[in-house]
Amino acid sequence: QRNALARALSADAKILLLDEPLRALDARLRLDLRYELKKLSKDMNMTTIHVTHDQEEALTISDRILVLRDGKIIQSGTPKEIFNEPAGPFIHHFVGEANFISGKLQEGDVNTSIVVDEKGQEFRTQRSDLQPGSRVVTGIKTEFTLMTKERWGVDVNNFMGQIERILFLGRFSDFEVRLDSGQMIHARLPGYQATKFNDGDRVNIHYSPERMLVFPEPAGGIEKELEMV
Repeated sequence: QRNALARALSADAKILLLDEPLRALDARLRLDLRYELKKLSKDMNMTTIHVTHDQEEALTISDRILVLRDGKIIQSGTPKEIFNEPAGPFIHHFVGEANFISGKLQEGDVNTSIVVDEKGQEFRTQRSDLQPGSRVVTGIKTEFTLMTKERWGVDVNNFMGQIERILFLGRFSDFEVRLDSGQMIHARLPGYQATKFNDGDRVNIHYSPERMLVFPEPAGGIEKELEMV
């Protein structure tokens, strides 16, 4: 794989097309070559088109990202724009895993909007310009989850549930939590926080309103919208 990259770079081309160039490499080498490829492209003043299904890889090495679905570009922008300002639920979930809660949008204040979920619970989100009364889905990245064993101090955006599974990933742990509403959500916590929790624990999930994005409810429902085709 490295020999193939070396041959391509030695061709004195102005544009380099890479199709999953790091896929066959071990994890450590893949990380090293991410930075080396970016540095070489800059040093050689070469435009590089890098095709990958690895979202972290795309965010790490690119100056600009094009997200394609069904053969069409559905959003383009810098890595920060794609991650922080996704054009829809699919991108919000595809480029970094997200949880979604469906509901009906209500009038809020100058900084936040209010959404009422399917069980009648109100929570606050980022300010949305969508029409009050419209059906929406709210999305939040799994790593923006605050999880405690006691109810969080502020009486807003608290969801009670029970841990059903923990997946240890070294620096992080992923949690599957069944909310009292019946919905399963995922949470990612750094290692030093994850050690506080065990399977079966009752927990409180808290989301900051400024982290919760609001999208129009997809015509086919959120599960259909998130399907990989």
